[in-house]
Amino acid sequence: MDLSVFLGGLLAGWIIALPAFICVRRRGLHNDSGETGESTKGPLPDEGRETGSTRVSEMYCTLHQLGLGVARLSAEGIYLSVDQAYADLLGCKPADLVGSGWKATVMPEDLPEAEKAFAEMLSTGTGRFEAQARSRVRERVYKEVVMLGQKDDNGNLSSYLCITRDISQRKRIEMPLGELAKGFSHLAGKEFFEAVTRSFAVQSGLDYVFVGRHSQSEEAVNVLGGWALGERMEPFSYQLENTPCREAIEAGTCFYREHVAELFPDDLLLQEMAIQGYIGVRILNKSGAILGIFVALHRQPIKEEEFIQQLFTVYQDRLAGEVQRVTAEESLRTSEARYRLIFDSEPACIKTLDSKFTLLDMNPAGLEVIGADSIDQVRGLSTLDLIAPDYRAEYRFGVDEVFRGKVTNQIFEIIDLKGNRHWMEQRSVPLRDGADEKRVTKMLALTQDITEKKREEIERESLQLQLGQAQKMETVGQLAGGIAHDFNNIMAAITLNLDLLETDEFSQNNRVSLEELKRCAERASTLTRQLLTFSRQSVTRTEPIDLNDLIANLVSMLERVLGENYELVFDRYESLPTVKADLGMLEQVLTNLVVNARDASPDGGRITIRLSRHEFDEGSVAENPSRQIGDFICVSVIDQGIGIDPAVLPRIFEPFYTTKEVGQGTGLGLATVHGIVTQH
Repeated sequence: MDLSVFLGGLLAGWIIALPAFICVRRRGLHNDSGETGESTKGPLPDEGRETGSTRVSEMYCTLHQLGLGVARLSAEGIYLSVDQAYADLLGCKPADLVGSGWKATVMPEDLPEAEKAFAEMLSTGTGRFEAQARSRVRERVYKEVVMLGQKDDNGNLSSYLCITRDISQRKRIEMPLGELAKGFSHLAGKEFFEAVTRSFAVQSGLDYVFVGRHSQSEEAVNVLGGWALGERMEPFSYQLENTPCREAIEAGTCFYREHVAELFPDDLLLQEMAIQGYIGVRILNKSGAILGIFVALHRQPIKEEEFIQQLFTVYQDRLAGEVQRVTAEESLRTSEARYRLIFDSEPACIKTLDSKFTLLDMNPAGLEVIGADSIDQVRGLSTLDLIAPDYRAEYRFGVDEVFRGKVTNQIFEIIDLKGNRHWMEQRSVPLRDGADEKRVTKMLALTQDITEKKREEIERESLQLQLGQAQKMETVGQLAGGIAHDFNNIMAAITLNLDLLETDEFSQNNRVSLEELKRCAERASTLTRQLLTFSRQSVTRTEPIDLNDLIANLVSMLERVLGENYELVFDRYESLPTVKADLGMLEQVLTNLVVNARDASPDGGRITIRLSRHEFDEGSVAENPSRQIGDFICVSVIDQGIGIDPAVLPRIFEPFYTTKEVGQGTGLGLATVHGIVTQH
């Protein structure tokens, strides 16, 4: 309680009862001669003199019982009389103060506040101040002073009482509180622990002070900061077994006034420091979990136990908050380091996005996929810019779904920063706000490059189509071959009989019909040969052939087949080795290809026959299993027509398939070419 408020209530009746020029008769109050006795400053009124003296004596007795010191000063601030309690506060005798001014008893830094209180007392009759006193025997003595003015009959200040009490203990507690509120508020971590332990060491006068975090797994205290013999203490780890710190952790508080090193002979730290006194207080969080310990050690017996325990109480809550914060930060750093290790070492692409598709982070594997050198190169990039146009709408929908709280799986194609295309498979999950579980703040995506897998799937599908086509062609070939054999036998008999009929005599009209029948039989035989060639059942007669000579000999015949609107160009390949093939079949292949080129260019134009040489290795065969390893000659027939519709392309080698009008093609031209080439 404020002393002035307390005294205001306690002395209200007494001060009113004191007459002007009071004569104080009290044992122990020293006059200006330094002796105990009376101090007469004027007669008390006859009426009520004894009553006034009695009440003044009662007042002094009460003040002394409360441990308060009393002095009377002149209006000019000179000590007139001083009691022993007042003198003890300043570490002197009462006689040493009488005749001196009060300003000499206040430290210079606190004098302005004291003078202000003195001026207030002159004006209002009362004043109060707190100041560090000039004590002759003690350091850091603080006093609270209440001044009560006494006026004469004319209303002028004649003297005043100074009532004081020792507030050093309170000030010692208030100082660290002030440091916590102001001086330490901007500090954190190691700097905070160092400042707190230094302040505690200064206030308590103890030799060693440290704050440690409890490690339950290691059964140790890891020192976060400390102060040792006026210097900063470097962090260290302190094993708890057979130490007073274990008692403090378990019991909450552990205090040994002296001989602690003797009581714990296995505690090497205590032995090395020659510690006598020990006090340790457990630090808890708000839920009661153990965070650490606050410890003070002294090489002498600890004397001010109560004050030191009060100091511990002052610092304990703030320390608990900082230890908890540091622990949480370290756990977060450890967690982030572990996450970063997984993030950076994951062979698949990992990235985080915001709801606007903006790239926030990406691991090295992902940067390699998109062709970036560093995350700084692409951080802030819209991932939509990397998605192939055909898949952007689907990708956008998937990201929006994640920010609605769903987990999505997507397959899409991207175009990297260097223009290369990649097939990606992505699984995306929402990352939620720690404070609001319903709010999704980011998207975490695990993306794998499945380009090779996709290529293998496409190749497998292509091979499956090729296999199906081959099986279909084989089935049709077998059917065509069987029909061709039977049909060929029938046509042979028809042709033979027609030849026999030519020896007989017929009219001119009958002979014309006979010749037309023979031409039809020849066309049927040609169709039969084509079917047999397609089905690979025709007999081949292979021989070495120079393709340059073969094509050169066919050019004139092919030009007649093409007509005047077409220019046939033969692009020779000199020094070409011979090939082993059936001459008639190769002529059939060239004729069919040239005729097909002509039909594809109804407006005329140039048709080029070109020879080239190719060597297929294992890699080429892996790309197209229908190839064989070796050296091959390629015959190309190139026209200037409109080309083949992509939808039709897979069926061009099917027998009887044609895009020509009815009656203009059999659908066996390219099928025969395919059959001959495959047969060779």
